[in-house]
Amino acid sequence: LLQKFAGVVPESHVTEDLQAWELYNKAFSLSSLGHLQEAIVYYEKCLELEPRNSDAWNNKGVCLRKLGRLPEALGCYEKAVQSNRHNASAWTNKGNCLFTLGRFPEAIASLNKAIDIDSRNESAWLSFSACSRSINGITPVRPKLRRALTNASSSFLSSAERLRSP
Repeated sequence: LLQKFAGVVPESHVTEDLQAWELYNKAFSLSSLGHLQEAIVYYEKCLELEPRNSDAWNNKGVCLRKLGRLPEALGCYEKAVQSNRHNASAWTNKGNCLFTLGRFPEAIASLNKAIDIDSRNESAWLSFSACSRSINGITPVRPKLRRALTNASSSFLSSAERLRSP
C-alpha cells in the first residue's frame, strides 16, 4: 500500500513488516464482517511472516472457536500466550475455550492469569464466575474482587448481578 499510494519503496525488512501488518488488518476486517474462513487464511499468511504475533494467534483462535473448531482454537490461544504472556485477551479466550470444553480447573487457571494481568477485564471476571459456579455452585472470592468491583463499569455490575441471580 505504501508503494502504491505514496510511491515509496521501503527497504526489504520494512516491506515484510508492512506486509504482515496488511495481512493482519485484512484478516481482522474479514473476521469483523463474518468471513471467518477467509480471515483464517490471512491470519495464517500473517503468521508465516510473524510467527510470534500474539494478536494474530489470538484472533485466529477466535475465528476457529466461532466455527466450532475448539481444539484448534485452543492451540491458537496456547501459541498466543506463549508469544506474549501479558496478553490478557488471549488468556481470557483460552479460559473460555477450556470452559466450553468442560476443562474447568484449567479454565479457572487461565482466567485467573487474565485477571492478574488486567483486573478490569470484565469478560474474564464474568467467565471466572460462570466457571466457578459450574464447579461449585458458588463463586469463590478472589483477593482482588473488591477492588475490581469498585473499579468496574455499570455494565459489568449488572452482568455480574444477573450471574448471581438463581
